[in-house]
Amino acid sequence: MTIEFYLNEVEFAATKILHAIWHEHSEYKKMNKELGELFQKTTSEYEKKQAVAHQKNNPFILYSWWNNSEELKILFDRNDKLDLLKRRIRARMFAVNVLAGNLLQIAKQGISITHGDSQNCPDGRQIGSQTLKSIIWHGRNQSLHWEEGKLRPEAVNCFKNLCREHGLAQFGMFKSQNLGFAVINILGWRTFENFKSDMLLLDKIDEACLPKDIIPI
Repeated sequence: MTIEFYLNEVEFAATKILHAIWHEHSEYKKMNKELGELFQKTTSEYEKKQAVAHQKNNPFILYSWWNNSEELKILFDRNDKLDLLKRRIRARMFAVNVLAGNLLQIAKQGISITHGDSQNCPDGRQIGSQTLKSIIWHGRNQSLHWEEGKLRPEAVNCFKNLCREHGLAQFGMFKSQNLGFAVINILGWRTFENFKSDMLLLDKIDEACLPKDIIPI
């Protein structure tokens, strides 16, 4: 089997997963923006009252406001919304990373079915100092096995290189959380066509389909 044949069979599933990933990520970004705005509103109200109390050297102003103010009720309400938003954001990002891990599983399985293992697979393009096949292989393993706390040395080295070349902010937590989304993001897999063009770099020539007088180089 070639990867091109495999891709034809998984196109529907991969397309749906990619759509879900980027939809959920878009929702996550909206929530994160709302979280920032709510946090600013929540803290600014308190800081204003604190500044007035300090300016007048009268802490009772803050104490009185703290016990009686309608503004404080609004502040508490905003804090409740902040807590809810934080939980919703964590849930969204968890879903995004699980979906991304599923896509990496589809990619890794294409390599396994076509080549047996990554050693027999073409390298594909370079992403920094590493090959496409390496990032797919180890990215999938990290996404599936990070909770076990026993990543293979090859996977650890892969993510250390990603940290060095693409930033700790994206890849520094590889031992403590699923980084499936960070991996597909660095690969640029936003559509099935992006995914397919990369996977075809890992294809092999199906010798059975070649004319008998052509010898593969």
